[in-house]
Amino acid sequence: MSTMVSRAEENRVKAAYDKRDESIPENFYSLLKVPNLLRVQELERKLARVLTRSEHQPVTNKKILEVGCGCGLWLIEFLRMGARPENLAGVDLLEERIADAKQLLPRAATLRCGNSELLDFPDGSFDIVFQSMLFSSILNRKSRRQIASEMLRVLAPGGTILWYDFFLNNPFNADVQGLRKKDIAECFPNCRIQLGATTLAPPLARSVSRNSAVLYWLLSAVPFLRSHYFGSITPRKPVS
Repeated sequence: MSTMVSRAEENRVKAAYDKRDESIPENFYSLLKVPNLLRVQELERKLARVLTRSEHQPVTNKKILEVGCGCGLWLIEFLRMGARPENLAGVDLLEERIADAKQLLPRAATLRCGNSELLDFPDGSFDIVFQSMLFSSILNRKSRRQIASEMLRVLAPGGTILWYDFFLNNPFNADVQGLRKKDIAECFPNCRIQLGATTLAPPLARSVSRNSAVLYWLLSAVPFLRSHYFGSITPRKPVS
């Protein structure tokens, strides 16, 4: 991958997050806001269901990496599900988010600031590699493919990539881009991709959940009102 392309995309992403931090209220994603809480609760159930049906439960001895970990909230979720701190790792491009993650997570967890196009871990290091809302922030297709390649490289044999990201474009935010299944397949060739639509579209969720959590759950069950994919990606076994 061209270093120039990589550095240019890295700088664009950093600038986009700086702009977002200036324009979005500090508590915009707080779990004290009902739509955020309902979304996370839905994802927690789906994550538990995927892990229960896979070979990765219990997660006690599983090595888990989150690529684009932010302040580490999903790593904390894996802790709640039984993962050991020393088996958790997170990488994020932004130093301030890694600093926040170090405040929240046990010291035994490995947290590194860096570009996910080159993960500083040996081949086959992790049983689970998780990404949430990272790929939609990367507009350069070569960068996406390189990050996906690195995720596959550090995945252990029999391991699973867990994916959560939106597939609908946000007309009010040109710094992100939704990924359809064909885009994901381009990033992860020769993989079995099992993704289902989830998450009530955020603008609608923020509107209806002010009045009724029940209405939120009813609408979130309607497929065409969903905006994200959640599921697993696993490398196909080579034909012998």
